[in-house]
Amino acid sequence: MVVAPLAPNGSTGATPYEQEVKLEKLFGELQAGFKKMEGIADPNKQANILKDLTNKMQEAKSLIKEFEQEARTDNMPAAELTSRKKGLVQQLNEYIAKKKELGNDIAGRKELIGAAKRGDGPKDYNNMDTTQLIVEGRKKIKESDESLIRSEKLVAETIEIGTKTAAKLDDQTKQLERVVDDLDQIHFSMKKAQKIIRDITRGIATDKAIMGFIMLLLMGVVVIIVLKIAHIPKSTSTASPPPPPPPPTGRRMLGYRAPILAHPH
Repeated sequence: MVVAPLAPNGSTGATPYEQEVKLEKLFGELQAGFKKMEGIADPNKQANILKDLTNKMQEAKSLIKEFEQEARTDNMPAAELTSRKKGLVQQLNEYIAKKKELGNDIAGRKELIGAAKRGDGPKDYNNMDTTQLIVEGRKKIKESDESLIRSEKLVAETIEIGTKTAAKLDDQTKQLERVVDDLDQIHFSMKKAQKIIRDITRGIATDKAIMGFIMLLLMGVVVIIVLKIAHIPKSTSTASPPPPPPPPTGRRMLGYRAPILAHPH
């Protein structure tokens, strides 16, 4: 969903999406949080703030994914989408790198504080004899070996997580491509359906016009019949035919011969 113009950092000047506006706000909160940590000496308080900032980074990562999906749905040009997404990812990566750096620093400080509480703090090696130095040296070597083993294990776990993440991202990319194809097909089907609806609407309008014309013709015929019936005089139905002319009298038709009567004997 596109919101009112607001130029986010690293944007191309185009109207930002709602996700970009939220990301700009989150980046501001992250910057303020890291600045606040600089003035705090207690590593525990710093760890709590860092945990809250980590949650904000996770939210920012989700918003970037939502922005990409919605931009693809809106058919944003690929070059513009890549540029805008790259700017957002770069900002987020900067905060992630800073978080890792501060996290390592906090962990180191906590370890030093814990060692000091256990009495394992820095020792005066100048006042130790040879046996104590050997024991202390072996202890440090053992601690270093254990630290190396933990580091190797952490590296292996990181590689495994990275491999799984890459595979998951590849699957998500393919899934998004299928979604885009489905959306294109839906868009095409909707256009085709709109065309069919327009044709049907035009056909209905034409049929209505024809029916209206036929009704007008029928009404005209009925009106003409009614008017003719209304103007026929009533006397014509009961009048008798004229009488025949009288037969001619005192005149003899030419060529008429009277009949000869026979005399009786």
